[in-house]
Amino acid sequence: MKKIILTIAICWLCTNLYAQNTLEGTVKNSENEPLANAYISIPELKLTTLSNSEGTFVLKNIPKGKFLMQITYQGFESFSKTLKFPFNDNLEIAMTPSIREMDEVVILGQSYKEKTQTTYPVSSLDRKKMHTNGGFGLSEALSTLPGIALFSNGPGISKPVLHGLTGSRISIVNNGFAISQQQWQNEHGMLLFDAGIDRVQVIKGPASLLYGEGAFGGTVQLIPENEAPVGKVLGDINASMLSNTIGLNLDAGVKGSSEKLSWIIRAGGQSHGDYYSSNTQRAPNTRNAAYLFQGTMNFHRKNGVSTVNYNYTNSTSGIIEAQELLVPEQETRFEREFEGPHHMVQLHNVNFKNSFFLGTGKLNLNLNAQLNNRQEVEGMEENSVDIGDLEVHSNTFVEQATYTKNLGSNSDFTLGVEAKQQKFENLGERRLIPDADLSSISGYAVTNWDLGKLQLQGGFRYDFKQVKTEGAGTADTLYYYQSFEKTFDQYNGNVGLNWTMTDHLTTKFNIGAGSRVPNLAELASDGIHEGTTRYEIGNSDLKFERNIQYDLALEAKYPYFGLLVDVYYNDINDFIYLQESNEMYFGFTKYYFTQQNASFKGIDIGLDWALGQSIQLNHTFSAVEAKTDDGAYLPFIPAFSLLNTVNINLPLKGKFSETNLVLSSRHYFKQDKVAENETETEGYSLIDLGVNTQLEMGNKTVLWSLKVTNLLDEKYFNHLSFIKDLGVPNMGRNVVLSAHIPLNFR
Repeated sequence: MKKIILTIAICWLCTNLYAQNTLEGTVKNSENEPLANAYISIPELKLTTLSNSEGTFVLKNIPKGKFLMQITYQGFESFSKTLKFPFNDNLEIAMTPSIREMDEVVILGQSYKEKTQTTYPVSSLDRKKMHTNGGFGLSEALSTLPGIALFSNGPGISKPVLHGLTGSRISIVNNGFAISQQQWQNEHGMLLFDAGIDRVQVIKGPASLLYGEGAFGGTVQLIPENEAPVGKVLGDINASMLSNTIGLNLDAGVKGSSEKLSWIIRAGGQSHGDYYSSNTQRAPNTRNAAYLFQGTMNFHRKNGVSTVNYNYTNSTSGIIEAQELLVPEQETRFEREFEGPHHMVQLHNVNFKNSFFLGTGKLNLNLNAQLNNRQEVEGMEENSVDIGDLEVHSNTFVEQATYTKNLGSNSDFTLGVEAKQQKFENLGERRLIPDADLSSISGYAVTNWDLGKLQLQGGFRYDFKQVKTEGAGTADTLYYYQSFEKTFDQYNGNVGLNWTMTDHLTTKFNIGAGSRVPNLAELASDGIHEGTTRYEIGNSDLKFERNIQYDLALEAKYPYFGLLVDVYYNDINDFIYLQESNEMYFGFTKYYFTQQNASFKGIDIGLDWALGQSIQLNHTFSAVEAKTDDGAYLPFIPAFSLLNTVNINLPLKGKFSETNLVLSSRHYFKQDKVAENETETEGYSLIDLGVNTQLEMGNKTVLWSLKVTNLLDEKYFNHLSFIKDLGVPNMGRNVVLSAHIPLNFR
């Protein structure tokens, strides 16, 4: 780590050695008319500007090198192009009208690529869709994407499921670093908020090459909001009110930018009571509350940019237990006290990122620290076998260094190293895992070739990980942990191609290998999970999981038509899962972690098309099947799903603009391909209805959204709901009113 800090200091001293460049251009529509207020950005440099009334723009302080530029304008297809600086030409950009404002820039590790240059299947969800989704949070909005489902223990405790995999098999990445929130158990959710997020990108399939073992099954990347245009100070307020939980989500931010410095500050929170299923049946103790703070500072140097990010989140979520259902309802819908069992999760996340552009090369030196505290409070219980609260502190430190070299104009080569240290410490009266120290060191190499219509990628990665636990307790008693020390050597690789067959048709083929070391719970847990009525026992002899996934995707892209078909097969050796036994401990069934070879296969289909200028239709179908090698189905695999949406543009005039009516149907098929002792789930259909509009209010244009989810108030059980076996249905009808209010200070 000292060497990395010393290298950063040396690079800082060299900043005056490099000249800077300027990019000038004009943005017009297809009829050669100028487009004012188009967003022009170079994301890697944290530089953003706006076109003026004549469509012209200027971006300054650009170091020598190759950078991806992006232009976005509402109602037009995004434009992206990789430029080599010095760049002396004056750009003339003609934007193409489109109903599909798809993002064309993908972040892969430390690189920014055009979507047509990536070999991975990638889906994205932008800020506007998150805002108008009408769901409970970011996780629920993600579940509208092909291949994504939602595993939940109530609306406040949830995490995404990607192609049937979740938890420590999916890496949640924010600002380039995987978020560590001790999500090693089913009832441990992720703190995922849409505040300060510009978009979410989902990389499907093993991305271990770039992101390490946590990306064994894929990666969900939270892309922070864009910087303010140079010379501007902007702000916004976002608010949503939910009828079902009598809840409120609120956040506000302000940001500014000059030629040398840009900054962003944002704060927010949410508060929700217990949710109600159909026929006003209350789901007791599903209330939750949270607050957050985010701060970003970008320093623009002559040869690069340095960024400091700080994120703080604090969340409290109630836990449904069987005894909660036996108590007569006495509380009102406005009740917010957490007197029953609940989780309390706090996370401090700070990182220092540095990019140095050295002619034809680029050096990234990054540091990250995450301090996490997870508590499980058992509330007012007196009859629990396992009395006491759970409290585990987890401290994670990551150091990264990558160097990318352009090998001519058609290829590049990246070398990267990463060191990670993690410490778990129990402070509560009750334990599920032992105290432990984990450390790893990784190295990887990736190369990309641009052969015109054919893009190729290949890479190799090596990881060494050590797990060391501390002994505690007395043998043959609760809370006994025998100390052990284990090491793991892992090798991963990836090869893929992206073939642009025509201007509108693209094929992607990717073979990715991944590996995942068993998490601490799988290796060493020994305790009762009150919220799941299980006694879970780890196995220190578990091997690490290894997989090879094959992805074949076909994408058709036209201004008024889009099709994506993604077929995949994921072969996993030594897949780890919980197996129920016939043993009991004071009424709690004992479950043992075991492993067996398994396979996941499925398909994602997305179809967008338009009937003229006024009506757009979207259809999404996802299916996944998972079995062990002996033919047994794996537990908690999402049911097949079909989502249909009709978007009708309404010709309102006056102060209204961009008004549309959205009607959606969500159909989930019966899930009868279940594991032994797992409950089947009946199929169901839900109807959603919403209206979105932009309304001029004074000198501001406010985005309003009114959405009714589960319009017919259907009673249903999602197969990935952890509380369905308690007889608790999912949320009933919910009316959501949202507003996005922009502020312009300068």
